[in-house]
Amino acid sequence: MKKLLQIPLAGLLLAAGAFSQGQVVPPKLTAFAKDAIFNSPNVPGTTFSQIHIIPYPGQPGKYIVAITVNSGLPPSWGGVGGSDLLTGVYDVRTNKFTPDKNAAQLNGSKTEFGLTLYHNGLIAFFESSSAGTYSPYLAIRTSLNQPFKVAGQIANMPKQSYWDGSLANLGGKIHVLHVLGNDIAASPLDVGKVSVGNPTILVRTPVSNTTANSPTPIVDSTGELIAITHHVTQNGNDHWLSFDLDPNTPALQFITMKDWINNGGYIAGTFYDAHSASTGYRIDSVQTVWWTGGKAKIGTNMEIYGYAPVRGLTAVPWVSFFLLSNKFTSPLTVPGVIGKFGLNPLFLMPFTLGTHNPLTGAARRVIPIPNNPVLSGHAIPGQSLTLDPKTQKLMLGNTAVLTIL
Repeated sequence: MKKLLQIPLAGLLLAAGAFSQGQVVPPKLTAFAKDAIFNSPNVPGTTFSQIHIIPYPGQPGKYIVAITVNSGLPPSWGGVGGSDLLTGVYDVRTNKFTPDKNAAQLNGSKTEFGLTLYHNGLIAFFESSSAGTYSPYLAIRTSLNQPFKVAGQIANMPKQSYWDGSLANLGGKIHVLHVLGNDIAASPLDVGKVSVGNPTILVRTPVSNTTANSPTPIVDSTGELIAITHHVTQNGNDHWLSFDLDPNTPALQFITMKDWINNGGYIAGTFYDAHSASTGYRIDSVQTVWWTGGKAKIGTNMEIYGYAPVRGLTAVPWVSFFLLSNKFTSPLTVPGVIGKFGLNPLFLMPFTLGTHNPLTGAARRVIPIPNNPVLSGHAIPGQSLTLDPKTQKLMLGNTAVLTIL
């Protein structure tokens, strides 16, 4: 993206960690409510207490879905007793979830919970008490068409009552993201030894006397961690976002509920959470527009993604842009625009992110970062802007940064 590199970067750079994600969260385009797809009768079972979703590798428009069935998973789908794990594939083209039995071998007679998938779909984390003590486990398979098998209990995980683990790369190496005390940490994972190393804190709980939990990784095409969507035990267990991996940057509150919500996932511009409602545990969802910001080392390429709800193949595609500025500001309302504005309006540079792919809901841009040590350790404040060409509706997404490592 030559135009970006021709601007006077010195006027835009911030010291990393200073104002590292701004104060604006994605706007809610729909109410947070019971999801039409990822509940009974489309999903075998009665109640559902966790969901995780990754793009199906090599098949745009398909997603591998992992769900904890809190109750009622039939034996024909791997149900054994207590809460059980279920996987399946969601296809955007048909708007249909098709369950499979690829998690059946992980289920025992007591509690299984929190099946989360590495971006390649071949490695998974889950928790289980079926061997006696509630423990974290690793599962593996060699093909996306094969069932998962237990690789073993993960050694050296911190001794605590739960972990809410998930998997992503940090510096190109696979890590377990997990609860550590009241915070969220990343521990390097040796898949062969089924063991982790020393943890590094990524998100500190943003509210005193609460616990950050349920980390879901937001990653680039290589599985490298860009950001984290998670929860905090405020009110019930509100949904928060950390578009910055600096533990000194406070997370941003996204969904607030009096009820308990936990362990969610996302498909493009739709976020999902398990919701402990009065009618029983279920999966709720909300639609939004948002972007990842970006992170890259000098001399490499930075991937930037913008997301909008997947709206079907025949819909007029939405288009996203990103705005760069020299600083974040307090959120402002812009007449006629959905969402809040959180950049310095006196210093703005707009760039095209792209048209959203109708199968993935994503718009993607790659920026080459000069191999200049002066740029290392800095960040550029930004915010996404999305246009619905059919209605001419403008929607401001969240604030985030382009971080140069």
